Amino acid sequence: MHEALGFFYILLTSDITLIFMFALITIYFIYIFYKNNSKTAGAPVFAAISLAAIMFWLLIDMFPADNMLLFSFYALSGTAVAVYAWFNRDKLFPGKKENGDFGKLTLLLAVYYFVLVLKTAWLGDDSFITFRTVDNFIHGYGLTWNIEERVQAYTNTLWMFAVSAIYFITSDIFISAMLLSVTFICLALYYLKKSAAGKVSFLVVFFSLIMSKAFIDYSTSGLENPMTFFLLALFYSQYFDLRPPKNRTFLLSLTASMIFLDKPDAVLLVILPLIYSFIYEKQKSLLQALAGFAPVITWEIFSIIYYGFPLPNTFYAKLFAGVPSMSVLIQGIKYTANSLSMDPLTLVISICGIIAGLYSTGIKKKLFAAGIIIYLLYVIKAGGDFMTGRFFTPAEFMGALLLSGVSFDRVKNSWIAAFAAVIFFGFISPYYSASRAFTPQKYFYGKFSNVTDERQFYFLDDYGIKSVLSEVIKRGDTKLDFSGFALDGLRLKAYAGDKRTVSRAVAAGMRSFFAGPSSYVIDEAALADAFLARVPFDGTRWRPGHVSRASVDGYYESLVQQANVIKDPEYAKLYDKINIVTKGPLFSSERWKAIWELNTGNYR
Repeated sequence: MHEALGFFYILLTSDITLIFMFALITIYFIYIFYKNNSKTAGAPVFAAISLAAIMFWLLIDMFPADNMLLFSFYALSGTAVAVYAWFNRDKLFPGKKENGDFGKLTLLLAVYYFVLVLKTAWLGDDSFITFRTVDNFIHGYGLTWNIEERVQAYTNTLWMFAVSAIYFITSDIFISAMLLSVTFICLALYYLKKSAAGKVSFLVVFFSLIMSKAFIDYSTSGLENPMTFFLLALFYSQYFDLRPPKNRTFLLSLTASMIFLDKPDAVLLVILPLIYSFIYEKQKSLLQALAGFAPVITWEIFSIIYYGFPLPNTFYAKLFAGVPSMSVLIQGIKYTANSLSMDPLTLVISICGIIAGLYSTGIKKKLFAAGIIIYLLYVIKAGGDFMTGRFFTPAEFMGALLLSGVSFDRVKNSWIAAFAAVIFFGFISPYYSASRAFTPQKYFYGKFSNVTDERQFYFLDDYGIKSVLSEVIKRGDTKLDFSGFALDGLRLKAYAGDKRTVSRAVAAGMRSFFAGPSSYVIDEAALADAFLARVPFDGTRWRPGHVSRASVDGYYESLVQQANVIKDPEYAKLYDKINIVTKGPLFSSERWKAIWELNTGNYR
């Protein structure tokens, strides 16, 4: 059976299968276009462009390297064809309405997307930071990273609880993450289709997302992106419901709360429409709004009581890092440039969504467009992320929702121009997810420093679906204990047994997950370490979320000996305060005094 599973997977996800399916989709596009335009000059031009795209894919698949000559030729020729088509648009695309079965084309794209996600499925190291908390939680150790202290090492609270629920049933973290990812992606696409102006509009937007590297890469990964897409689509659908229920204020507030608890910064995408709804629409109800915000209010109260802080530890790790603000801004610009060079379609969809929203009638869609602008500026100001494209995907999906409201059905052959543009921008990047066009280096920093192609790194040898299924074929399970990081963790677990051990880690996710609860892991990136989160940048190296901290003499020894032997008196005092908050009795007066001092900055 395992051999049959392996054969089926190879057959389904091989490059040739994907190219064949893409060719079928393209040929069907050509068929529809010819059916409506057989007597125009545009028919042979469109056919030639479409077939050229297939040939280009074959070439980059045959020569999977960073072939700048090939991509430069593609970019220049594509631009030349676009200019020619624009100046001859009346001759090439005379006006009359389309006639074609776009439902079949949508089905073809849906199958292609399913196969593509299956081919590219993976788990990243950062997802295991959340998974370690999940594992501790369902085994009775509380919502902890290191079981002896209460530190919120995750930001995706709602995703963490969802994974916990499935993991409690399956006891398999890979299956749990993949089931949730696929479920939320399907729900997100359902609401995207529901919000679209028509079949052609949905078709164009869906095809655009399929050709976006970041959207495909983060349709899985074990991170919260699929849930974020779903919640944004749900909010958008509720906002433009033609027959809004009486409790719509509650539903909008509740969905916004869920967005905040899933990915706090994504709430910037919906905050303006939400405020407008409260102030100007007829259905005003403070009570409904408060009821909708109850999950956030409840969680904040719990967070202060349990963790001692209202926000995740990652927030404090970045807030107190001390990296110069200009350096952070420059890194945000580099992050944007990296996305444009590796995956231009992600930001193109975001920008097209902004344009569609700003040029729409009424103010509502304009507010969503403004939300995208605010979010993009926030990402740049915050320095972006170290994972290429990841932080731009919420803006991309909101852009897709706005773009889906543009009626491509009304304007003759407008969908053809959109289809051609998507192919062009999708293939202008040598790193499109469906292709084998990886760079020779396993760990690729891109053309701009401190930004990595995480899927490439973890997919090839660690937690890509190919590696996982190969283990299933060999052993019949998906324990994920075969990669270098996992083996490090398992060796640490075997060495420790039931004894407490203390170790350090930079890439702390997978290693810590497999090290087990008896291993105390110092996260040197400070994302899971409340003390190091308040130790400033040492001025040497940093990238978003990974800042090297000043050395604190005695910190490691203090954790090993479980006694404060830190030599610097200020750091020694901070260490004591952190210990009281994260390890002390929840309701002691001493702890609540320390909570007040740490949150107000008066602990010195």
